[in-house]
Amino acid sequence: NFFNFLKDKKSSYLTPIFKIVQELTNVQQSYIQTIGRMNMIAFPGVSNTGTDGLQTKSGLVKVYTISDDKVPNVLNGMLTDISTVRKDLVDFNTLINSNTSFTYTGNNTEYAAPFVFDLASNGVSNQLDTKNVFNPFSKTPEFADDMSFRRTYMILSNDVIDGKKYETFKKALIGNIIGNTAIIGNNQNDDIEKQFDAYWLIKTKPQFTTEDNITKEFINNLEKGKLKKYLIYTPDFNKNERVLKYNTENGAVPTNENSQKNMIKGLGASTNQNTEGKTWNDLNGNVGGAYISKAKLN
Repeated sequence: NFFNFLKDKKSSYLTPIFKIVQELTNVQQSYIQTIGRMNMIAFPGVSNTGTDGLQTKSGLVKVYTISDDKVPNVLNGMLTDISTVRKDLVDFNTLINSNTSFTYTGNNTEYAAPFVFDLASNGVSNQLDTKNVFNPFSKTPEFADDMSFRRTYMILSNDVIDGKKYETFKKALIGNIIGNTAIIGNNQNDDIEKQFDAYWLIKTKPQFTTEDNITKEFINNLEKGKLKKYLIYTPDFNKNERVLKYNTENGAVPTNENSQKNMIKGLGASTNQNTEGKTWNDLNGNVGGAYISKAKLN
């Protein structure tokens, strides 16, 4: 019964995960394209200029150099803003990968944990082995030493903690046994239910609830503290009007001009011009700074 319950439950937790992964992938692809545009604007084909351009339907690439027009230091101001975003991204990444200490009000105990685990170059966490499932806050023997208990928490905590779901869970696991006197004999129903509840309600549910509550307080602490400025990201950008001068006379050396054209092609492409499998952007043979970003992440 337990096996069948878990088998039937797979879609209920795998489907939402797949949906989240796809939504995150879509956001990443869009964001990578934005970074690609910023990178192109910042690329100096000629000193003290940036780059813009377009590709016509026939495939012809037009390159424009951009520079200050009516307002001085506009281009440098944009580059400063791009640098601000870059710095904040680095700071954000450092923050979520570093330990954050907090005191859980439920037991007045201090805990420390990273929000996410840093990854090694091969994409695998260098802080947690897969076999360990996750790092729990709770230090009970079950959470500390029993990996199957951790897996049970990850999959069944909602079914155990929620009263109505628990009754459904119990019926699925022992309903047919309780009603079958051929298996258990007469007057054994109460004992089987007591044994079941003794494990799930008395021993397991309090541990699941505590782990839930500590985790929620950890996340709330981060959202209201260290992550607050990033959740609603409003950096102090320069508010001056951004008016730039576009010039069709490029003047760039051939290697720079070729790199400019490749960046423009890359931004307009629906398939990946960057064929590197381990990065989302790559020089792809261009001169330093002229990165070609992925159009898709799959």
